[in-house]
Amino acid sequence: MAENRVKVMIVGGGIAGLALAAGLVKKSHIDVHVYESVPAYKDIGAGLALHLNAIKAMALIGPEVKKAYFDKALSMGDENQEMVTEVILGQGPHQGQLVAELGRAKGRKTVSRADLLDGFLTLIPKDCISFGKKLI
Repeated sequence: MAENRVKVMIVGGGIAGLALAAGLVKKSHIDVHVYESVPAYKDIGAGLALHLNAIKAMALIGPEVKKAYFDKALSMGDENQEMVTEVILGQGPHQGQLVAELGRAKGRKTVSRADLLDGFLTLIPKDCISFGKKLI
């Protein structure tokens, strides 16, 4: 049976790579390994506010992936206040013009990149990720 296992190599241990790995490691017919170029994760990174489609994608990968996000995320503002992301042109002849309105929702949550990676790492066995590796 071991010879019938599918081997999956994920190049890049960022948010998408670790989320995918967390979903694949629970599949008994898949051997997954993540290769990340940095020697270790740093406790730095931008804050993220994920929109509904990203949260739905995490749920499709696995409920534990979505849970890892919500375990690390913090509420931003009043949870009953409707919030929206606006895309506004910053320069040029149409500077200040509203181009799009995205993600109208109540109770927006934010998470730091480092915290989200840390949450995903708890879902992946340590021997399934290698740091300091580059694909050439």
